[in-house]
Amino acid sequence: MRWWPGDGEEKKGPKKKILYLVNSRRKKSMRTVERLLEIQQAELTVVVGKEEGLKHDLRKAFSGEKERVQILGWVKNLAGLIQQHDLVVTKPGTISVREILATGRPVILVEGGKGADKRKGMCRMVIRVGCGALADSPREIGARVKAAWQGGGVGLREWTRRARREAERSRGAAEKLAERILKMTQTAHSVDRIPELRLVPRQATNRKGLLMVDLHAHSLFSDGRLTLRELVDFYGRRGFDAMAVTDHLVDRRRLLGRLANMTGLVLTLDDLPEYFRALAEERNRAWTKYRMILFPGLEFNHDGLTAKGSAHLLGVDLQEPIDPALSLKEICHQVRQQGGLTIAAHPHHMSSSWGKDTLYLWSRQDEFRPLIDAWEIGNRDDLFNPVGLKRMPFIAGSDFHKPKHLTS
Repeated sequence: MRWWPGDGEEKKGPKKKILYLVNSRRKKSMRTVERLLEIQQAELTVVVGKEEGLKHDLRKAFSGEKERVQILGWVKNLAGLIQQHDLVVTKPGTISVREILATGRPVILVEGGKGADKRKGMCRMVIRVGCGALADSPREIGARVKAAWQGGGVGLREWTRRARREAERSRGAAEKLAERILKMTQTAHSVDRIPELRLVPRQATNRKGLLMVDLHAHSLFSDGRLTLRELVDFYGRRGFDAMAVTDHLVDRRRLLGRLANMTGLVLTLDDLPEYFRALAEERNRAWTKYRMILFPGLEFNHDGLTAKGSAHLLGVDLQEPIDPALSLKEICHQVRQQGGLTIAAHPHHMSSSWGKDTLYLWSRQDEFRPLIDAWEIGNRDDLFNPVGLKRMPFIAGSDFHKPKHLTS
């Protein structure tokens, strides 16, 4: 049975889980953590994003409170982390208020600071909905949290009830239907399940038309700017017929692969079960809400110290993960065994400065031609004319990391 704050006596109850998303200077964030830890039975998670220096300072300052406070850097599945807590403390803009309310969790918003006028709308929303409070100092943050737990946690329970009601109200009918279908497919026999995406029948029409498809896009699971849900909505609202999410997975045997695993900007082996689970969930929602096909995929990064020793290979329409430490030929075979497509990503010299050249596959094109289903002839602003001149199967992809890439 889930515990709610206020059940039982104050001093003997379970931990009160508070999530503090930092978006303030070092001194103020330190004081805020101190105030929150003054609350009896408080269990605190602090997320500092990419501020490695602040993360180090906080861990050092509160090293004696390891049982009560956890300091995290960059978090990929922030929505999941929010759902594990009872209350969120943050400044508007760190994450949108609607994203927090979508999880059914109440929030205390920190007012003031640079750009406060632009954030007034978010603050008014919290007051209007009645799902939290506003505060303008570490002392007031602590006071607001203590007040929420007074009287057996009546205040917090009321905030939570209203936050959940707002989350339910904002969910569209299509999303509810998608969730219902997903639950049905989890218990149905295989023959009753939703058909595989490649078998989804097209609507009958007497006219032939072009399809809008992008088979190279990245989410927050690796180095993209948008969460997986935001990415699906971004493409769906723009009328795309199909897309593939191909987040980065590196070869851990290589030095650059091991270094990349430490950045938080690529998938790790531990991330893969959650990644494929999230893709399966979004695949159903994408089809139900937008009639858009979502292909689960991966971008296998085999990065060497030179351009000719580096290769990026897309695996599209995967049913399950593939070990990135396998050779590129073995990865190609496994992708095809799953019925997927292999695509050589940006295989030629790039004129843009956003990334390094990956020429390994192109320099061995005769060797890999039987294993590659398509070669990227266009990647964002780069056009690879030599690929077209070879008369090999080719494809263009946005290599989407942020919204402006779609118009490249």
